[in-house]
Amino acid sequence: MVHCPQRAYRGLAASLAAVITLSATAALANATVTATADSTDTGAFSQVVVAAPSSTEPTKPSDAKTKKTTEKPAEKAPEKSTGRTAEKSAEQSAEKSAEKTSSTTSETSSTEPSESTAKSEPKAFPPLVPGAKTQWGLGVQTRLDQVTEKFDAKGGMLGMGILDRQTGEFICNAHCDDVFRLASLMKVFIADVVAYSNYTQPKKGEIVAGQGDMPVEGNPDAMLRDDMIRYSNNEATDELWDSYGGVRIVDNVRQRYGLSDKTVGSPMWGATTSTPADMVAYFDRMLSEEGGLSDTETKYMRQLMYSLPRYSYGDADQNFGLRAALPKETIANKSGWYEEQHTTAGFLGDDDRYAIAVLGKNLTANDLTEAVKHVFPGGQVLPTGEKETKHARTSAPLSIEENSNKVAPALWALVAALAGFGIGWLIRGQRAD
Repeated sequence: MVHCPQRAYRGLAASLAAVITLSATAALANATVTATADSTDTGAFSQVVVAAPSSTEPTKPSDAKTKKTTEKPAEKAPEKSTGRTAEKSAEQSAEKSAEKTSSTTSETSSTEPSESTAKSEPKAFPPLVPGAKTQWGLGVQTRLDQVTEKFDAKGGMLGMGILDRQTGEFICNAHCDDVFRLASLMKVFIADVVAYSNYTQPKKGEIVAGQGDMPVEGNPDAMLRDDMIRYSNNEATDELWDSYGGVRIVDNVRQRYGLSDKTVGSPMWGATTSTPADMVAYFDRMLSEEGGLSDTETKYMRQLMYSLPRYSYGDADQNFGLRAALPKETIANKSGWYEEQHTTAGFLGDDDRYAIAVLGKNLTANDLTEAVKHVFPGGQVLPTGEKETKHARTSAPLSIEENSNKVAPALWALVAALAGFGIGWLIRGQRAD
């Protein structure tokens, strides 16, 4: 009977220790789950994360074999034309194939309907609605309007659109729906159709989705496509343009991606027209795999556009517009130029967050660079230290205050666990006595 009070004390202490330990464990688990959920939320518009592109030649993600390089063979001399005169040959070389393309197109159109004819209505997508919704967007809109008015006064025309693919905010200027010649920017349409058809040239004029796996190393059309995009090679473009249907290529892309009727092909591929809004929509939907490309081909197209060297064939400098004005960003883009027509468009940011198109008429390459610099001062799209909730990346590190709010429950749980451990140790010591 002498030991009854001591046994009761021990039982009470043991129960208290168990309760404290269980509470601590539950609190710690809850804090961990909360922190994990916060760190993995990437928003409704988040995309598949692909490894950051390198400066080396991209390879097919699904191919175990090594893809044959698309670099120019050493024995092949570079184009004789240099500088921006190389791009002028886009129109001239296209003219050479225009007659053949036109005659082929007219013959097939009179006998066999193309896919674009069979499907007269483009695929329906929610429209991109312009309008600044954040402080960041209001600033971009103000600066964009300023530079637009400046070039209007000089007799030029600047069309520009930028889409935040994570929030849906679409900033557009007064010429965002106006028509511009794309020049070599339209080569992305040819590359898209080559991928969509799985390197299978159309039969009877009809472009259809390819079947089965992608061809492995050594496919000539794949190599031509790489040269066309990376080096803006016009000879490669001519060959693919003729082989895959000419103007039907643009019709097919317009239908699959739900672009407007202002995106129109021309027998001279460099004279293909579109709008900044359509080009932004194209890149957004291509990255979202909404136009019929397979996951593998979408990733490869993405890597291909990130891997453009500074100089195209003929030593033409491709670093103007987006790439020249945003040195702090890693940019996937394609540019084009012909006389005073300059274009540049693509995507950039974490998870390819921003799709941008900048099209110019009666403007120089330096004009496009100046315009982008004015809209995005500081050499990047998102200013350093941007804190707006709606615009901040959800994957960004927590601030000190936010971090303390997340860590506090875990610290209390740790203290409670230590207290429970101490009481248990005390009981053990008393039993030992």
